[in-house]
Amino acid sequence: MNAAQQSFTYSSRTLFPRLTQAAQGISTGYWQFQVNSAHASHLWYLGFVQGKVVYLGPERLSWNALLGVLNRFILRLRTSSVQRSIKQLETEATPEQMRRLGSMLSRMDKLQLLSYDEAVQALRLSILMELEQHLFSKPGQAEFVQDYELLAQSPIAGFNLDTLLVELQARQKQWQGVQAQIRSLNAVPQLNQEAIVASNLSPSQQQQLTRLMASPKSLKEIAEELARDSLDVARMFANLARNNLVNFGLSANEDFDLNTDLSSPEVFVVDDSPLLLKQFQNLVEHWGYRVNTCSDALKAVPTMLQTIPAVIFLDINMPEVSGFELIKQIRRQPQLASIPLVMLTGEKSMSNQWRAQWANCKFLAKPRASDDVSTFRQELRELLREVVPLEKDTLV
Repeated sequence: MNAAQQSFTYSSRTLFPRLTQAAQGISTGYWQFQVNSAHASHLWYLGFVQGKVVYLGPERLSWNALLGVLNRFILRLRTSSVQRSIKQLETEATPEQMRRLGSMLSRMDKLQLLSYDEAVQALRLSILMELEQHLFSKPGQAEFVQDYELLAQSPIAGFNLDTLLVELQARQKQWQGVQAQIRSLNAVPQLNQEAIVASNLSPSQQQQLTRLMASPKSLKEIAEELARDSLDVARMFANLARNNLVNFGLSANEDFDLNTDLSSPEVFVVDDSPLLLKQFQNLVEHWGYRVNTCSDALKAVPTMLQTIPAVIFLDINMPEVSGFELIKQIRRQPQLASIPLVMLTGEKSMSNQWRAQWANCKFLAKPRASDDVSTFRQELRELLREVVPLEKDTLV
Protein backbone atom coordinates (compact mmCIF):
# COMPACT_ATOMS: atom_id res chain seq x y z
CA MET A 1 0.00 0.00 0.00
CA ASN A 2 1.57 3.30 -1.08
CA ALA A 3 1.56 6.53 0.91
CA ALA A 4 -1.44 7.96 -0.96
CA GLN A 5 -3.51 4.89 -0.04
CA GLN A 6 -2.55 5.14 3.65
CA SER A 7 -4.50 8.37 4.15
CA PHE A 8 -7.41 10.14 2.53
CA THR A 9 -10.09 12.78 3.10
CA TYR A 10 -13.72 11.79 2.75
CA SER A 11 -17.32 13.01 2.95
CA SER A 12 -20.23 11.00 4.33
CA ARG A 13 -21.08 9.95 0.77
CA THR A 14 -17.56 9.03 -0.39
CA LEU A 15 -16.32 7.05 2.63
CA PHE A 16 -17.84 3.78 1.40
CA PRO A 17 -15.89 3.55 -1.90
CA ARG A 18 -12.76 5.25 -0.52
CA LEU A 19 -12.53 2.82 2.40
CA THR A 20 -13.16 -0.20 0.17
CA GLN A 21 -10.37 0.86 -2.18
CA ALA A 22 -7.90 1.94 0.50
CA ALA A 23 -8.41 -1.19 2.62
CA GLN A 24 -7.15 -3.48 -0.14
CA GLY A 25 -3.78 -4.93 0.76
CA ILE A 26 -3.69 -3.68 4.37
CA SER A 27 -2.68 -6.15 7.07
CA THR A 28 -2.68 -5.32 10.77
CA GLY A 29 -3.27 -1.97 12.45
CA TYR A 30 -5.85 0.79 12.76
CA TRP A 31 -7.62 3.01 10.29
CA GLN A 32 -7.66 6.15 12.40
CA PHE A 33 -10.61 8.40 11.52
CA GLN A 34 -10.79 12.04 12.52
CA VAL A 35 -14.50 12.83 12.24
CA ASN A 36 -15.08 16.55 11.81
CA SER A 37 -17.90 18.90 12.75
CA ALA A 38 -18.14 22.65 12.99
CA HIS A 39 -17.57 22.53 16.75
CA ALA A 40 -15.13 19.66 17.34
CA SER A 41 -13.48 16.57 15.93
CA HIS A 42 -13.37 13.05 17.31
CA LEU A 43 -11.11 10.07 16.72
CA TRP A 44 -12.40 6.60 15.87
CA TYR A 45 -10.26 3.49 15.49
CA LEU A 46 -11.14 0.73 13.00
CA GLY A 47 -8.92 -2.24 13.87
CA PHE A 48 -7.71 -4.79 11.31
CA VAL A 49 -5.88 -8.07 11.90
CA GLN A 50 -4.47 -9.71 8.78
CA GLY A 51 -6.95 -7.82 6.64
CA LYS A 52 -10.02 -8.62 8.78
CA VAL A 53 -12.01 -6.08 10.81
CA VAL A 54 -11.88 -6.87 14.53
CA TYR A 55 -12.99 -3.66 16.29
CA LEU A 56 -14.33 -0.12 15.94
CA GLY A 57 -14.48 2.40 18.78
CA PRO A 58 -13.47 5.85 20.08
CA GLU A 59 -10.32 4.41 21.67
CA ARG A 60 -7.90 1.65 20.72
CA LEU A 61 -8.82 -1.91 21.58
CA SER A 62 -8.23 -2.79 25.23
CA TRP A 63 -9.83 -4.92 27.92
CA ASN A 64 -11.97 -2.00 29.09
CA ALA A 65 -13.05 -1.21 25.53
CA LEU A 66 -13.97 -4.85 24.89
CA LEU A 67 -15.84 -5.10 28.18
CA GLY A 68 -17.84 -1.99 27.27
CA VAL A 69 -18.96 -3.64 24.02
CA LEU A 70 -19.87 -6.90 25.77
CA ASN A 71 -21.85 -5.07 28.47
CA ARG A 72 -23.73 -3.14 25.79
CA PHE A 73 -25.02 -6.24 24.00
CA ILE A 74 -25.07 -9.06 26.59
CA LEU A 75 -27.64 -8.23 29.24
CA ARG A 76 -26.70 -10.78 31.90
CA LEU A 77 -23.17 -9.35 32.16
CA ARG A 78 -24.73 -6.40 33.99
CA THR A 79 -25.99 -8.47 36.93
CA SER A 80 -24.20 -7.99 40.23
CA SER A 81 -23.11 -11.65 40.45
CA VAL A 82 -21.51 -11.59 36.99
CA GLN A 83 -19.91 -8.21 37.69
CA ARG A 84 -18.31 -9.70 40.80
CA SER A 85 -17.03 -12.65 38.77
CA ILE A 86 -15.52 -10.31 36.20
CA LYS A 87 -13.83 -8.23 38.92
CA GLN A 88 -12.38 -11.42 40.40
CA LEU A 89 -11.18 -12.48 36.96
CA GLU A 90 -9.46 -9.11 36.52
CA THR A 91 -7.83 -9.38 39.94
CA GLU A 92 -6.40 -12.83 39.19
CA ALA A 93 -5.20 -12.03 35.65
CA THR A 94 -1.66 -10.86 34.96
CA PRO A 95 -1.07 -7.75 32.80
CA GLU A 96 -0.01 -10.05 29.94
CA GLN A 97 -3.23 -12.07 30.25
CA MET A 98 -5.27 -8.85 30.32
CA ARG A 99 -3.55 -7.80 27.10
CA ARG A 100 -4.43 -11.05 25.32
CA LEU A 101 -8.16 -10.51 25.02
CA GLY A 102 -8.79 -13.90 23.43
CA SER A 103 -7.43 -15.51 26.59
CA MET A 104 -9.73 -13.35 28.73
CA LEU A 105 -12.72 -14.40 26.64
CA SER A 106 -11.74 -18.06 27.05
CA ARG A 107 -11.64 -17.60 30.82
CA MET A 108 -15.09 -15.97 30.76
CA ASP A 109 -16.35 -18.88 28.64
CA LYS A 110 -14.99 -21.44 31.14
CA LEU A 111 -16.77 -19.57 33.94
CA GLN A 112 -19.95 -19.71 31.81
CA LEU A 113 -20.22 -15.91 31.83
CA LEU A 114 -20.57 -15.81 28.05
CA SER A 115 -19.83 -17.83 24.94
CA TYR A 116 -17.33 -17.04 22.20
CA ASP A 117 -20.18 -16.75 19.67
CA GLU A 118 -21.92 -14.16 21.85
CA ALA A 119 -18.73 -12.09 21.96
CA VAL A 120 -18.35 -12.28 18.17
CA GLN A 121 -21.97 -11.21 17.66
CA ALA A 122 -21.56 -8.30 20.11
CA LEU A 123 -18.45 -7.03 18.30
CA ARG A 124 -20.12 -7.39 14.89
CA LEU A 125 -23.18 -5.40 15.97
CA SER A 126 -21.01 -2.77 17.65
CA ILE A 127 -18.94 -2.29 14.47
CA LEU A 128 -22.05 -1.97 12.28
CA MET A 129 -23.75 0.51 14.61
CA GLU A 130 -20.65 2.67 15.06
CA LEU A 131 -20.11 2.74 11.28
CA GLU A 132 -23.64 3.90 10.51
CA GLN A 133 -24.02 6.31 13.44
CA HIS A 134 -20.60 7.97 13.32
CA LEU A 135 -18.27 7.32 10.39
CA PHE A 136 -20.88 7.35 7.62
CA SER A 137 -22.70 10.44 8.91
CA LYS A 138 -19.95 13.11 8.93
CA PRO A 139 -16.89 14.12 6.87
CA GLY A 140 -13.34 13.58 8.05
CA GLN A 141 -9.84 12.31 7.39
CA ALA A 142 -8.55 8.72 7.56
CA GLU A 143 -5.03 7.42 8.08
CA PHE A 144 -3.77 3.85 8.43
CA VAL A 145 -1.33 3.18 11.28
CA GLN A 146 0.34 -0.23 11.53
CA ASP A 147 0.01 -1.83 14.97
CA TYR A 148 1.11 -5.46 15.21
CA GLU A 149 0.11 -5.50 18.87
CA LEU A 150 -3.37 -6.29 17.57
CA LEU A 151 -2.18 -9.73 16.43
CA ALA A 152 -1.80 -10.84 20.04
CA GLN A 153 -4.52 -8.60 21.40
CA SER A 154 -7.53 -9.30 19.18
CA PRO A 155 -10.15 -11.59 20.75
CA ILE A 156 -11.64 -12.75 17.41
CA ALA A 157 -10.55 -13.74 13.90
CA GLY A 158 -12.41 -10.77 12.43
CA PHE A 159 -14.91 -9.93 9.69
CA ASN A 160 -14.52 -9.35 5.98
CA LEU A 161 -14.86 -5.61 5.29
CA ASP A 162 -16.81 -6.13 2.06
CA THR A 163 -19.31 -8.34 3.89
CA LEU A 164 -19.78 -5.70 6.61
CA LEU A 165 -20.34 -2.98 4.02
CA VAL A 166 -22.93 -5.08 2.17
CA GLU A 167 -24.73 -5.66 5.47
CA LEU A 168 -24.47 -1.95 6.22
CA GLN A 169 -26.19 -1.13 2.93
CA ALA A 170 -29.03 -3.51 3.82
CA ARG A 171 -29.36 -1.85 7.23
CA GLN A 172 -29.51 1.59 5.63
CA LYS A 173 -32.52 0.47 3.59
CA GLN A 174 -34.18 -0.73 6.79
CA TRP A 175 -33.48 2.61 8.45
CA GLN A 176 -35.15 4.33 5.51
CA GLY A 177 -38.22 2.19 6.21
CA VAL A 178 -38.71 3.71 9.67
CA GLN A 179 -37.91 7.35 8.86
CA ALA A 180 -41.57 8.25 8.41
CA GLN A 181 -42.11 7.49 12.11
CA ILE A 182 -38.62 8.00 13.59
CA ARG A 183 -36.10 10.68 12.68
CA SER A 184 -33.69 10.26 15.58
CA LEU A 185 -32.57 7.67 18.09
CA ASN A 186 -32.92 10.46 20.63
CA ALA A 187 -36.69 10.59 20.05
CA VAL A 188 -38.61 9.81 23.25
CA PRO A 189 -41.68 7.58 22.69
CA GLN A 190 -44.85 8.16 24.69
CA LEU A 191 -47.51 5.50 25.25
CA ASN A 192 -51.03 6.03 23.96
CA GLN A 193 -52.57 4.28 26.94
CA GLU A 194 -56.13 4.10 25.58
CA ALA A 195 -54.92 2.56 22.32
CA ILE A 196 -52.74 0.09 24.24
CA VAL A 197 -55.71 -1.15 26.28
CA ALA A 198 -57.83 -1.54 23.13
CA SER A 199 -55.05 -3.25 21.15
CA ASN A 200 -54.43 -6.92 20.41
CA LEU A 201 -51.41 -6.94 22.72
CA SER A 202 -51.60 -9.57 25.45
CA PRO A 203 -51.80 -8.39 29.08
CA SER A 204 -48.19 -9.54 29.53
CA GLN A 205 -47.04 -7.51 26.50
CA GLN A 206 -48.94 -4.46 27.75
CA GLN A 207 -47.28 -4.76 31.17
CA GLN A 208 -43.82 -5.14 29.64
CA LEU A 209 -44.31 -2.07 27.44
CA THR A 210 -45.73 0.00 30.30
CA ARG A 211 -42.86 -1.01 32.58
CA LEU A 212 -40.27 -0.26 29.90
CA MET A 213 -41.66 3.26 29.38
CA ALA A 214 -42.47 4.05 33.02
CA SER A 215 -40.01 6.95 32.84
CA PRO A 216 -39.09 9.03 29.76
CA LYS A 217 -36.37 7.31 27.73
CA SER A 218 -35.01 7.90 24.25
CA LEU A 219 -34.92 5.05 21.75
CA LYS A 220 -31.16 4.97 22.23
CA GLU A 221 -31.59 4.53 25.98
CA ILE A 222 -34.19 1.81 25.47
CA ALA A 223 -31.87 -0.08 23.13
CA GLU A 224 -29.07 0.20 25.71
CA GLU A 225 -31.35 -0.95 28.52
CA LEU A 226 -32.53 -3.99 26.56
CA ALA A 227 -29.02 -4.74 25.17
CA ARG A 228 -30.60 -4.71 21.71
CA ASP A 229 -29.57 -3.52 18.26
CA SER A 230 -30.74 0.10 17.85
CA LEU A 231 -32.19 -0.78 14.46
CA ASP A 232 -34.34 -3.56 15.93
CA VAL A 233 -35.66 -1.20 18.61
CA ALA A 234 -36.36 1.51 16.03
CA ARG A 235 -38.28 -0.96 13.86
CA MET A 236 -40.30 -2.18 16.85
CA PHE A 237 -41.32 1.34 17.87
CA ALA A 238 -41.98 2.39 14.29
CA ASN A 239 -44.48 -0.46 14.10
CA LEU A 240 -46.06 0.63 17.39
CA ALA A 241 -46.29 4.19 16.03
CA ARG A 242 -47.97 2.99 12.81
CA ASN A 243 -50.63 1.36 14.98
CA ASN A 244 -51.04 4.55 17.06
CA LEU A 245 -49.80 2.78 20.20
CA VAL A 246 -46.99 5.28 20.76
CA ASN A 247 -46.19 8.77 19.55
CA PHE A 248 -43.02 10.80 19.51
CA GLY A 249 -44.32 14.36 19.66
CA LEU A 250 -42.09 16.90 17.92
CA SER A 251 -39.02 14.66 17.86
CA ALA A 252 -40.66 12.28 15.38
CA ASN A 253 -41.78 15.07 13.06
CA GLU A 254 -38.69 17.25 12.94
CA ASP A 255 -35.43 16.15 11.36
CA PHE A 256 -32.94 16.63 14.16
CA ASP A 257 -30.63 14.63 16.36
CA LEU A 258 -29.25 15.85 19.66
CA ASN A 259 -25.93 14.14 18.88
CA THR A 260 -25.40 16.44 15.88
CA ASP A 261 -26.43 19.70 17.58
CA LEU A 262 -23.14 21.48 17.01
CA SER A 263 -23.97 24.36 19.37
CA SER A 264 -24.29 22.06 22.39
CA PRO A 265 -21.44 22.05 24.94
CA GLU A 266 -19.32 18.91 25.13
CA VAL A 267 -19.14 16.98 28.40
CA PHE A 268 -16.05 14.77 28.84
CA VAL A 269 -16.20 11.84 31.29
CA VAL A 270 -13.27 9.72 32.52
CA ASP A 271 -14.12 6.53 34.43
CA ASP A 272 -12.82 2.97 34.31
CA SER A 273 -16.37 1.53 34.39
CA PRO A 274 -17.73 1.07 30.82
CA LEU A 275 -21.24 0.57 32.21
CA LEU A 276 -21.17 3.85 34.16
CA LEU A 277 -19.82 5.68 31.10
CA LYS A 278 -22.69 4.38 28.96
CA GLN A 279 -25.34 5.27 31.55
CA PHE A 280 -23.87 8.74 32.11
CA GLN A 281 -23.61 9.35 28.35
CA ASN A 282 -27.21 8.29 27.70
CA LEU A 283 -28.55 10.58 30.42
CA VAL A 284 -26.53 13.68 29.52
CA GLU A 285 -27.03 13.29 25.75
CA HIS A 286 -30.76 13.02 26.38
CA TRP A 287 -30.60 16.41 28.07
CA GLY A 288 -29.01 17.95 24.97
CA TYR A 289 -25.24 17.82 25.55
CA ARG A 290 -22.61 16.18 23.39
CA VAL A 291 -20.63 13.58 25.35
CA ASN A 292 -17.14 12.15 24.93
CA THR A 293 -15.95 9.33 27.20
CA CYS A 294 -12.66 7.65 28.07
CA SER A 295 -12.17 4.50 30.16
CA ASP A 296 -8.35 4.68 30.16
CA ALA A 297 -6.99 7.48 32.35
CA LEU A 298 -3.60 7.26 30.62
CA LYS A 299 -5.22 8.31 27.34
CA ALA A 300 -7.60 10.89 28.78
CA VAL A 301 -5.54 14.08 28.41
CA PRO A 302 -4.49 13.47 24.76
CA THR A 303 -8.14 12.78 23.91
CA MET A 304 -9.29 15.96 25.68
CA LEU A 305 -6.77 17.99 23.70
CA GLN A 306 -8.40 16.79 20.47
CA THR A 307 -11.85 18.16 21.39
CA ILE A 308 -11.39 20.81 24.18
CA PRO A 309 -14.61 20.02 26.11
CA ALA A 310 -16.70 22.51 28.10
CA VAL A 311 -16.58 20.52 31.36
CA ILE A 312 -14.70 17.41 32.53
CA PHE A 313 -16.01 14.75 34.93
CA LEU A 314 -13.44 12.31 36.32
CA ASP A 315 -13.45 9.42 38.75
CA ILE A 316 -11.29 9.73 41.86
CA ASN A 317 -10.36 6.04 42.13
CA MET A 318 -8.96 4.65 38.88
CA PRO A 319 -6.17 2.14 38.22
CA GLU A 320 -2.73 3.41 37.18
CA VAL A 321 -3.66 7.12 37.43
CA SER A 322 -5.78 8.54 40.26
CA GLY A 323 -8.27 11.30 39.69
CA PHE A 324 -6.10 13.71 41.66
CA GLU A 325 -3.04 12.95 39.54
CA LEU A 326 -5.15 13.39 36.41
CA ILE A 327 -6.20 16.83 37.64
CA LYS A 328 -2.53 17.85 37.81
CA GLN A 329 -1.98 16.63 34.24
CA ILE A 330 -5.01 18.56 33.01
CA ARG A 331 -3.99 21.77 34.79
CA ARG A 332 -0.54 21.61 33.15
CA GLN A 333 -2.12 21.92 29.68
CA PRO A 334 -2.77 25.59 28.76
CA GLN A 335 -5.70 24.59 26.51
CA LEU A 336 -7.38 22.69 29.37
CA ALA A 337 -6.32 24.62 32.46
CA SER A 338 -9.46 26.78 32.71
CA ILE A 339 -12.02 24.04 32.00
CA PRO A 340 -14.31 23.27 34.99
CA LEU A 341 -13.57 19.90 36.61
CA VAL A 342 -16.01 17.70 38.52
CA MET A 343 -14.80 14.80 40.66
CA LEU A 344 -16.91 11.62 40.75
CA THR A 345 -16.72 9.19 43.65
CA GLY A 346 -18.74 6.46 45.27
CA GLU A 347 -17.58 7.66 48.70
CA LYS A 348 -19.28 10.87 49.82
CA SER A 349 -16.76 11.58 52.57
CA MET A 350 -15.74 14.94 54.01
CA SER A 351 -12.11 14.25 53.08
CA ASN A 352 -12.99 13.73 49.42
CA GLN A 353 -15.11 16.88 49.39
CA TRP A 354 -12.28 18.83 51.02
CA ARG A 355 -9.71 17.50 48.52
CA ALA A 356 -12.00 18.41 45.62
CA GLN A 357 -12.41 21.93 47.00
CA TRP A 358 -8.65 22.19 47.52
CA ALA A 359 -8.12 21.20 43.87
CA ASN A 360 -10.64 23.86 42.80
CA CYS A 361 -13.08 21.22 41.54
CA LYS A 362 -16.75 20.51 41.91
CA PHE A 363 -17.75 17.28 43.66
CA LEU A 364 -20.48 14.78 42.76
CA ALA A 365 -21.22 11.50 44.55
CA LYS A 366 -22.11 8.51 42.36
CA PRO A 367 -25.34 6.67 43.20
CA ARG A 368 -24.50 3.64 45.36
CA ALA A 369 -28.01 2.16 45.26
CA SER A 370 -31.16 2.57 43.19
CA ASP A 371 -32.59 4.91 45.84
CA ASP A 372 -29.71 7.32 45.16
CA VAL A 373 -30.33 7.68 41.41
CA SER A 374 -32.99 10.40 41.69
CA THR A 375 -30.75 12.53 43.93
CA PHE A 376 -27.79 12.02 41.59
CA ARG A 377 -29.84 13.12 38.56
CA GLN A 378 -31.03 16.25 40.37
CA GLU A 379 -27.53 17.19 41.57
CA LEU A 380 -26.09 16.56 38.11
CA ARG A 381 -28.80 18.73 36.49
CA GLU A 382 -28.11 21.62 38.84
CA LEU A 383 -24.36 21.31 38.37
CA LEU A 384 -24.63 21.39 34.56
CA ARG A 385 -27.01 24.35 34.73
CA GLU A 386 -24.42 26.19 36.80
CA VAL A 387 -21.27 25.25 34.90
CA VAL A 388 -22.33 24.77 31.24
CA PRO A 389 -25.94 25.90 30.74
CA LEU A 390 -27.67 25.05 27.49
CA GLU A 391 -28.97 27.80 25.23
CA LYS A 392 -32.39 26.20 25.62
CA ASP A 393 -32.82 24.53 29.02
CA THR A 394 -33.94 20.91 28.48
CA LEU A 395 -32.73 19.56 31.82
CA VAL A 396 -35.93 17.84 32.90
